[in-house]
Amino acid sequence: MNITPLNAPVAPARPSLALLHGWGLDGRIWDDLLPHLATLAPDLPLLRVDLPGYHGTPYAGENAADVARQLAEQLPPGCILAGWSLGGMLAQMAAVRPNSPIARLVLLGTTPSFVKREGFEAGQSPALLATFTAGIRALPAAVVPRFATLINQGDSRARDINRLIKPLTQEPLPEKAGLLAGLAWLGELDLRPLAATIAQPALVIHGAKDGLIPCEAGQWLVGHLPRAELLTLPEAAHTPFLHDPAGCAAAIARFATAGAAADTGTATAA
Repeated sequence: MNITPLNAPVAPARPSLALLHGWGLDGRIWDDLLPHLATLAPDLPLLRVDLPGYHGTPYAGENAADVARQLAEQLPPGCILAGWSLGGMLAQMAAVRPNSPIARLVLLGTTPSFVKREGFEAGQSPALLATFTAGIRALPAAVVPRFATLINQGDSRARDINRLIKPLTQEPLPEKAGLLAGLAWLGELDLRPLAATIAQPALVIHGAKDGLIPCEAGQWLVGHLPRAELLTLPEAAHTPFLHDPAGCAAAIARFATAGAAADTGTATAA
């Protein structure tokens, strides 16, 4: 795993905001959000986290628990961790690690369980994961672009978003072993028992048109996390922060400011 500073804040007095990508697309997925965050919160230190196997970071056989532990060990104290999709699942795991440095969570297009399970229908069939796994084993260069298109189906800005993320679907791609590991984690992880133990405030952002991780999954999180609020984007699919980067940046900046005020005991306007 690699953590990269993205800016030099004007007055870096705030805790950092760390951005953790999801499966198949590396940390550059946040690039369109960054200018809006820089404008709205120029004193907010920004960090990009690349998972093992992504963006030149080697995959060394880590499992999901290993990555959660690394996040808890390497992120700075008091940080806000924003995780998208698989990254949001790993963020939930990191939040409950002993002595976790994570003070707040932003969970974008994520879920407690990617696949359907007994008592949880807001997921995908395991057959979808099997199809992607077979494709990655055979030819990752064909699967990653198809995945990038799939996640934006139904989004009113799908064409623009697909154009934005096309460079992330071209060589060099993430390591095959890292891609396969991530698919395995998506099939294995059932984080529902963790929800009640996540004490950190959480901002859940979800697209109402998300066909990969249905909006009901985000609603489940808000209903079961002790301190959570929901922002739903009616015309967005799986990448709400690319559908409306200015709106998402404003919500994240507000959430970060509220956290800073809470930490210092001062009030902030809603």
